[in-house]
Amino acid sequence: MPDMAAVLLVWCGLSLTLLVAAYLGLGPGVFGKRADGSLPWWSWAANGPMICLMWLVWSAWRLGGGPCADEVAPGVWLGRRPMARELPPGVTVVDLVAEMPAAWGVAAGRVYVCLPTLDSTAPTLEALRAVGRIEGPVYIHCAQGRGRSAVAAAALLLARGLASSPEAAVRMLRERRPGVRLNRWQMRRLRELCP
Repeated sequence: MPDMAAVLLVWCGLSLTLLVAAYLGLGPGVFGKRADGSLPWWSWAANGPMICLMWLVWSAWRLGGGPCADEVAPGVWLGRRPMARELPPGVTVVDLVAEMPAAWGVAAGRVYVCLPTLDSTAPTLEALRAVGRIEGPVYIHCAQGRGRSAVAAAALLLARGLASSPEAAVRMLRERRPGVRLNRWQMRRLRELCP
């Protein structure tokens, strides 16, 4: 019978290897997140340790006391991965988290748009354009509501004519949600959207 500690170490190593492969080019598909926000069984089997680690980090962030989301413009909320009860009524939910499933009930009874994006990266131009076409109230989130979701929220502000430039959109987000921090790749993607 194999030593359980060795099995656990091998499993953690496989999970970490898949995460590295995702960042080296395989992309968010290594998690297999579906359009309804769920993860397939094989993702849980292969990525279980990483999914659990991300859930623990998200839970600690959630319990840290900061707001779930901030309304950064009328009808536009930017925030962390929500529980269903935390969502404003009548919003379209845009989920950019690749490494965790949507919380139970988040995708039920509302428009739910799943655009899996790896942490610290930016959504594709196609995904940003899709966000820009969403009408009505919207809740855009990633795990913590500071990076990849901020890129999408900025794209929406630009598409709705609420900001005149990528820099103005980011300033607007930071005024309402001070923790917003876009890295250079995320800013580059936003500028590609608005040459």
